[in-house]
Amino acid sequence: MRSPNAMAKYIERGMTVALPVDYAGVSMAMTREMIRHGANDLHLVCVPTGGLQVDQLIGAGLVRTVETSAVSLGEAGGAPRFKCRRQGRLNSIDGCDLSRHSCRLDGGSERHSVHADAGG
Repeated sequence: MRSPNAMAKYIERGMTVALPVDYAGVSMAMTREMIRHGANDLHLVCVPTGGLQVDQLIGAGLVRTVETSAVSLGEAGGAPRFKCRRQGRLNSIDGCDLSRHSCRLDGGSERHSVHADAGG
């Protein structure tokens, strides 16, 4: 198995990255390495919603677009960095589609579709 550090190096500027919902066991180690690596202008596809991982990537300035039905920190409330979309610094696409629980990104090769929930 590859380390989060090694996997983060495959993420390139402008890529589309699918991120799982928090209750699916999000890898914050991978999130840290993505931030450290610094590939920006990312298009995040939240499957089906986003949480702390998404908010951290937005806060690090790496995200151009978020496709999601919601970004929430659960009992801690709304995701503060996601709220910047209201100030025009972030594009958001309404992702209210129940099929996201079993979604597949068509049209992209492994090089262009990275699932960031690996590495523990």
